Amino acid sequence: MLVLNNINKSFKNIKVLKNISFTLQENKIFAFLGPNVVGKTTLIKIISGLISADSGTVLLDDKKISMDKISTMFDGSRNLYWNISVRENFYYFTALKGRFKKEVDYLLEKNKEIFQIDNLLDKKYGELSLGQKQIVAVINTLLSSPELACFDEPSNGLDIYYEEKLIQIISNYIKNDSNKIIISSHDINFLYKVVDNFIVINKGEIIGEFSKNNLSLEEVTAKYLELLEGKKWKSIWMLLSLK
Repeated sequence: MLVLNNINKSFKNIKVLKNISFTLQENKIFAFLGPNVVGKTTLIKIISGLISADSGTVLLDDKKISMDKISTMFDGSRNLYWNISVRENFYYFTALKGRFKKEVDYLLEKNKEIFQIDNLLDKKYGELSLGQKQIVAVINTLLSSPELACFDEPSNGLDIYYEEKLIQIISNYIKNDSNKIIISSHDINFLYKVVDNFIVINKGEIIGEFSKNNLSLEEVTAKYLELLEGKKWKSIWMLLSLK
């Protein structure tokens, strides 16, 4: 279980995060959903231990997070080293988490039908297309078998083919009951396909939290817009659907 309690963060007297508290259960995919520049990435960095909060606590299973139990991928194509092969990148980054080459080889073979990257393993990362880079970076994040995996805008720049591959890989990983995933994004269409619960963030604060359950994409979108703008968007969506 991941528990955040009263997380606050400021940069140069600008309050970026304000009293952030929530609990993430096991075997769940949570989304930080919100507009750009509202504190989502900063929150991911605090959870990942890359920066410190000014106040508050982050606990994983009632303890401070150990770096071998968490893995994070940030938006952009510089998640791995460009001048070495995909396979060498996998070996290097998993070794930082205490994993051995034979463990990586086993996981690649075990999940080859899901990953579908055998033809990329011996290519330099810098030679891959944007979609290939993104998928490889996602796989690299999961190969160390973290209890908590965090992704910052993982669907950015992906076409339909690679977005579906991303969804397949993430959904398969969460089948392990001890795993937890956080995805930070403003792409509600992508998030709807993969997450269980939404945490809506705006101006550094959590303004709402809800489960997808049996909600349609239109209903999820209406809830999100209502939280952001305080309007009754459900009735608007109903009117639109009648046209």
